Amino acid sequence: MKNTKNRNSEVKWSRRTAALLALAAGLGFASCGEIVDSDGSQTTTQAPEANVKNFYYQIEHKDAEYRYALTSKNAYLPEADVLVMQMEGYEYPQSWKGMPVCTCDWGYEKTSGQTPWYYYVSADSVVGLGVLLNGQYTDSWVELKAPLQKDASWKFTSDGELITAKITRYGVSATVGGKTFKDVLVVEYKGEKGTDGTTWFQRDTGVIYSHLSRPGDMHIDLQFKSMKDN
Repeated sequence: MKNTKNRNSEVKWSRRTAALLALAAGLGFASCGEIVDSDGSQTTTQAPEANVKNFYYQIEHKDAEYRYALTSKNAYLPEADVLVMQMEGYEYPQSWKGMPVCTCDWGYEKTSGQTPWYYYVSADSVVGLGVLLNGQYTDSWVELKAPLQKDASWKFTSDGELITAKITRYGVSATVGGKTFKDVLVVEYKGEKGTDGTTWFQRDTGVIYSHLSRPGDMHIDLQFKSMKDN
């Protein structure tokens, strides 16, 4: 894969383009036909979870790698490819609200090039910050917020739109691409301007399935394929 990454240069996209991409940075996406969820009767996580890191990518672990089958109706992402997320750990001196952030290099199996994406992660919350543009992060998508439990909810603003997130399933099992995952929670995201998304997180793995659509015919899907934690 050709490496076009340059951490010392700013990403040369319009702010609107970067904001659209940033939505994908925080969320994994997958086609609805590839997942079968349980009826909710199996609950493997009884108590609320105070540390959101337990349900997220191993983003602090340098060289951890995740792969997702990506399809997209979006001018700024491949129509069909395998997204390769390479974790780089903490990126100094980058920070968000005075707190250190982690970097994940986005690349693809077929499409050339790599782009660094930024994330804030703590026990309390995970925020997808997108890319750097003119010295600023392009988004602040709050993927998870503690405590994690059924019906927990939180609000945040992304690209000028108020988003409400709610955990609708907690401690269930799900099957993605023929593989069954236990201890899964489901977050649904609803925006006041029409954004609609859902993301499935599994304990010790992170995102296994998600879907996002936004006004303007933006539609992104991704399905978990594999992970490697170094």
